Amino acid sequence: MIAELTPEQRWIFIGLILMAGDSEEPGLVFGRKDENGNLIGKPDAVLAYDLGVEESSIRPALARMIEKGKISVDGRGVISICNWGKYQSEYERQKPGRTKVRQDDEPKCRLEVEGEVEVEEEKSKGDRKPAPDASPTMEIFRMWNRFAGGHGLAKIIHVDKGSAREKALLARIKDGMLFEDVLRAIHNQPFLCGDNDRGWLVNFDWILKPANLIKILEGAYIKDVRGKAKDRAPEDPRVGGRR
Repeated sequence: MIAELTPEQRWIFIGLILMAGDSEEPGLVFGRKDENGNLIGKPDAVLAYDLGVEESSIRPALARMIEKGKISVDGRGVISICNWGKYQSEYERQKPGRTKVRQDDEPKCRLEVEGEVEVEEEKSKGDRKPAPDASPTMEIFRMWNRFAGGHGLAKIIHVDKGSAREKALLARIKDGMLFEDVLRAIHNQPFLCGDNDRGWLVNFDWILKPANLIKILEGAYIKDVRGKAKDRAPEDPRVGGRR
């Protein structure tokens, strides 16, 4: 019943249903697969970014939904929507309106996706099908834009196929980067989001540089007891970004 959840919890539940519908494993909400193919759930911080709520709201909401038999959560944090079948028909009815495709006159197409990212991909003149958007890189671009929107950071506007940006991201993925951990680390270091004496802001390309990524994950920008970060913002204002 609708009264079983608070308004915010109802919003979270609807969000989980939509996420489960977009999942490669319908009915399940998870962040990734490990090397053995096991599903691994999303951290609370990432769920909060995705759903547009405070991280502190996630645990109570999930507990209430479990109590009321609306979801279950396994030992790896994977969320299952109970009675998934009854939600599917409405999800499928609305699905065509959630993806908007635009084609150019040139032999290429651009796919406009959630988070305002455009991926440019060469296409033959005889093939005008939309470019696929289920790759790990696309999911990371979406995650960044949702995170950036909530932290006053610059969003990604478009990504050229084979560009330096895409190559850098693929290299970090190959290195074993877990983007959920990167976002959580940035969230926990306000210095990276403008809380510094120059108003410097981290940006997507800056975090993909190996040395910078290590500093972020090691907490180099956490302020000490004197209110100063262990590391300093880059001297060149073109590195990173500004409001």
